[in-house]
Amino acid sequence: MFKLIVNDPIGAQLLIEIDKTGQYFDQERVVWDERVNGRLPKDIELGKMVRQDKKLLKLDDFLPEHKSYAEKIEQERIAESAEKLQKEKLSEDIKNNELLLQIKSLDSAGIDEWFKANGKNKSEDLLKAIVKVLIEKEVLK
Repeated sequence: MFKLIVNDPIGAQLLIEIDKTGQYFDQERVVWDERVNGRLPKDIELGKMVRQDKKLLKLDDFLPEHKSYAEKIEQERIAESAEKLQKEKLSEDIKNNELLLQIKSLDSAGIDEWFKANGKNKSEDLLKAIVKVLIEKEVLK
């Protein structure tokens, strides 16, 4: 297998392995092709590689496109982590909700009695707790 360094349309600089007869779909994005340019140096750092004439050079800083791509991926990772933590907290809140724990143990007749006995305020609190459960289970979004 041969290696290519390509500047992908999404902004990332990638190292791709390819067989002797393969090719990358956009030749203008190929920075280095071992079949044409020779073996890759050992000290490559994706996101910093450019070709000048027949030499592969490593820049001091990342290419702007690669840097933007990496920042976007990092922001997505942070957002996913925050969403996961929020769901974990919601899940914990639901598990410890007194009203849900009370209702969970009742049969249908017991639930009817609970609503009659506890009135409107407790019913609204229970409804809020149920909505949280539905959101956590992604029934509501």
